[in-house]
Amino acid sequence: MGPINDVTGIVSQFNRIEKEENSKRIKQSRITSDKKTAEAKSSTQSVQVEISTSGKTLLQQEQDLFRYIETIKNKDTISSDQLATLQKKVSEGYYSRPDVAEKVANAIVTLPLFQELSQETIKLNESSINTK
Repeated sequence: MGPINDVTGIVSQFNRIEKEENSKRIKQSRITSDKKTAEAKSSTQSVQVEISTSGKTLLQQEQDLFRYIETIKNKDTISSDQLATLQKKVSEGYYSRPDVAEKVANAIVTLPLFQELSQETIKLNESSINTK
């Protein structure tokens, strides 16, 4: 039997999602940069707005929520055979074996998307502690 990530396809799904998210971020960054450049050229007056830390946190959470919703909407599905195989393995306790559980955990925590989300969670927790 191959590695656990070959059986479930989770790692490949996370990698695909991460690539899509990176592509979207780059495109959005370019669009934002182009808009700012165009606005700066056409504007003779400038207005400066400052958003509070709480506002920035809420905005980030809203953006994350929409990103997660899009990720879920675009997520690949697995076949009924794959689902049956997974259900059988779960019911037989395959994933409860320490060696298998360790492989699954290591595969998940080494995903760049997982690491990024972990860092975002840490930052959000730190900012909520600082605002109390």
